[in-house]
Amino acid sequence: MGQLKLLTLVLGVCLAAAPRVASLPQQVHIGGLFESTEHDVGIAFARAVAAINADDSILPDVELVAKPIQVPQWDSFYTTKMVCELMSGGLAGIFGPSSATTTPEVQAVCDTMEVPHIQTLFNPYLNRETCSINLHPHHNTFSEILVRLTDAYEWKDYTILYEDDDSLVRVTRLLEKYDPRGPTVTVRQLPLEDMKPVFRELLHDNVKNIIIDCGINTLKDALAQAQQIGVMGKNFNYIITNLDFHTLDLEPYRYSGTNMTGLRIVRPDSPLVKSAVEAWASAAAMAGDTSDLEPENLKMGPALMWDAVHLFARALERLDQSRMVELPALECDDKKDQPGERGLASWDHGFSLLNFMRTTEIEGLTGTLRFDNQGFRTDYLLDIVELSPAGESTVTIGNVDLNTFNLTRIERAKEDQRRVLETVRNMTFRVQIAISEPYNMLQETATILTGNDRYEGFCIDLIKELALNLGFNYTFIHQPGMSFGECDNITERCTGMLGQVQKGEADLAITDLTITANRALGVDFTAPFMNLGIGLLHTVPKQMQPSLFSFLDPFSSEVWVYLLAAYVVVSVEMYIMARITPAEWTNPYPCIEEPEELENQFSMLNAFWFTIGAIMQQGSEIAPIAPSTRMVAGMWWFFSLIMVSSYTANLAAFLTVVPTQELISDPKQLLNQNKIKYGAKFPGSTWNFFAGSEDPIFKQLYANMEKVSDNLPGVKRVMDSGGAFAFFMESSSIEYQAQRECEVRQVGQNIDEKGYGIAMRKNAPYRSALSAGVVKLQESGKLSELRTRWWEQRRGGGKCSGAANKDSGQPELGMENMGGVFLVLGVGVSLAMLLAFAELVWDLTAKRHSGEVASFRAELLEELKFIFQWSGSTKPVKKSVKSEDKKVEDEQIKKDFQPLPYTDSEAGPIQNHKEPLF
Repeated sequence: MGQLKLLTLVLGVCLAAAPRVASLPQQVHIGGLFESTEHDVGIAFARAVAAINADDSILPDVELVAKPIQVPQWDSFYTTKMVCELMSGGLAGIFGPSSATTTPEVQAVCDTMEVPHIQTLFNPYLNRETCSINLHPHHNTFSEILVRLTDAYEWKDYTILYEDDDSLVRVTRLLEKYDPRGPTVTVRQLPLEDMKPVFRELLHDNVKNIIIDCGINTLKDALAQAQQIGVMGKNFNYIITNLDFHTLDLEPYRYSGTNMTGLRIVRPDSPLVKSAVEAWASAAAMAGDTSDLEPENLKMGPALMWDAVHLFARALERLDQSRMVELPALECDDKKDQPGERGLASWDHGFSLLNFMRTTEIEGLTGTLRFDNQGFRTDYLLDIVELSPAGESTVTIGNVDLNTFNLTRIERAKEDQRRVLETVRNMTFRVQIAISEPYNMLQETATILTGNDRYEGFCIDLIKELALNLGFNYTFIHQPGMSFGECDNITERCTGMLGQVQKGEADLAITDLTITANRALGVDFTAPFMNLGIGLLHTVPKQMQPSLFSFLDPFSSEVWVYLLAAYVVVSVEMYIMARITPAEWTNPYPCIEEPEELENQFSMLNAFWFTIGAIMQQGSEIAPIAPSTRMVAGMWWFFSLIMVSSYTANLAAFLTVVPTQELISDPKQLLNQNKIKYGAKFPGSTWNFFAGSEDPIFKQLYANMEKVSDNLPGVKRVMDSGGAFAFFMESSSIEYQAQRECEVRQVGQNIDEKGYGIAMRKNAPYRSALSAGVVKLQESGKLSELRTRWWEQRRGGGKCSGAANKDSGQPELGMENMGGVFLVLGVGVSLAMLLAFAELVWDLTAKRHSGEVASFRAELLEELKFIFQWSGSTKPVKKSVKSEDKKVEDEQIKKDFQPLPYTDSEAGPIQNHKEPLF
């Protein structure tokens, strides 16, 4: 018995001293499917495998062999074929692809063969029964985080801009917040190319809170087009749901004042992220390549792939420790008819390896990898980042997960700001200014002023308000003739006012000083106190002299011609139809039952008179009798009603609206013409904008642009040129001039977006305090009040807006509007008078030729004498010569003829009778 125990002890010691034999093969193959657009993800896959092989703490006796394959995005058949070829050589797992089109087919093959399918894309359709695991944050948790974020910002209403159906899945909980009595949620889809109409709708609807859910490339275009339309600035708030938001070039939006918040899962300050980026850079250098990868621009896709490979390796190590593992060849086609060549239908350890992955917890580049009981990644932490106008483009202000919403960094920033405010209090700043209306001006007073009292203007009042709120003192410094200044790109040395600040001879510089990337090299700026853009100043369109026949304007020339043609055709048709129809031939003598002749009332003249009476709305004494002529008359009356009503309705507008002659309506119209010259202030930010622009239109404008010393000479030249010169300048300055000089105005929209800021030396400790003070003045409406005061009230402001309101009433109609009507009346009456005299002459001529008038001249003089007596409404009938001769002849006959006495032989002579005998 004792010998048996000794033998057992020796055998145990020998077995313990013997080296452990690995259950996995020396090489474990894993496949990677990547599209042509996923070059960085494929690199992350290969380098993660290399990092694991170089780490002795993970699978020390096993070498991972990566088999990356590039697959097309839409070809599911080819992708499935590649998966089967990989499995035929023995495979422990498939990574990718990231296409929603081919992923379901890959997943189906992996489910059948029971090979783990590791995904890193957004897939809302993954379920518990599949042989898959997805490291992408789950959409339900992500949607809940978005809800918490909107609640923290106290958004009462917002608009969601989405790219596709997957976007709607990610914002499901936001859509559920809609309540007819609560928050207003609007949803709009982003087009593939031109998104400007969508942002124009947002601008028109006065939308301020916007959530954008789209791909990183679409997001880049969306932000650029939103800025072009003007949906950027201090009044707009954005939440960007894309977790790669921080990798975009946000420089164009930093100084617009836009409140832009995003989320990220990769933390640049994480030691794991930094070491991984350094390892990638070393690998790239060994391969002879250069890498521009930095912790700040590491995207979520490569980071998730790195984490997926490391999670797979840890789970494979646990599988290796638990059992003997083989990697047999798997065939997608079951070759039953060829014994000996038949492959296995599935891998026995696939689901076991998958369960180890779901229960393994590691720290990765995307935070802690932890899965719930269904295998979904729901427990993850996201950083909340905001667009920053200074320092880095984004700053982390908090973090959020499903259980906590931590904004401690905001509170810390507020505490830091409070400490800075304490340091600013009781300080005395030397403020460099430049005389420029209406920003900095000398007081207009008869008394002699000294010190700060000598100056007034928008910027002067701005400094006063900041000093009142922050508790500092100030002294204005004005050196006449000093330019605003620019900074050298290489030496970062500045000139002008900026040079004074850089040298320490002034603490602040304030005027209409544009924040540019060039100037930001040498000095720092506060948050913009005014947002503006470059506009084009030109003369107000001249009023055109109304046409003498402006009363014809309601109808086009074509309509008038057709109207005249219709009048002639209908009149002739009425005449012809009246001659055709028997009903229009009537008895002229009603007392005669059987007349010898019938009469028609529609002669040619009467037909024309009937139709003109209808269109003039006066009618005539002629009335049609036959049904056919009445039908024509009814149609003509209807036509006349519509034409006259349309003419009357448009006549008032055409007579009262003064037409204008607009030379240009858009800055682009300055191209390819030589009537209007144009220029800009040199040197200045406007000139530099055109000089440095890569846009072909702006390049062509810059080639013909003239240099002007300052804005005021440019404005004067525009006014004196009579429209032959246009001047590019800031839109705020154009608005100021247009309030005082009614001859000028801005043409078209702004062609860029920028802001004015207060300049100070680099890394000044009071920059954040002054920026916070500017933002506070914006939120309180004080800056808007100052703008109204200096643009519309002081120094002649509001002059042109008052004139515009005065002219906006109903204008009087002068002879230039109604002269044509009087002309038509005069010509018509004159022609009628000439026609009356022509009728008289014609009548006298006809009577003379017929022998009824002896002397044409005598009769004409007699008629004229009667006409110009201006009295009498009766006129004696003139007897003709023949009538007078007949009368004389009859009288002679009566005189010569005497009746003979009548005798009767029996009674004697008969007495004369009084009655004629014949």
